[in-house]
Amino acid sequence: MLTIEITDTEVVIRSGGYHAGGFHTLVYARSWAQKTQLTVPLRHEVVEHRSGVRRKVDGP
Repeated sequence: MLTIEITDTEVVIRSGGYHAGGFHTLVYARSWAQKTQLTVPLRHEVVEHRSGVRRKVDGP
């Protein structure tokens, strides 16, 4: 399950459970242009499943 929050400046996508190494949060700049696909997030954080350690990672 994914949770998506949209503000005037950002789109935040959070995974609803632990998978692929942990709980993921991706933050993208909100684009007001039409037909625009953003593939590189501003921030990508992972909370590791077993240890609970939060870390920043590159890429989506």
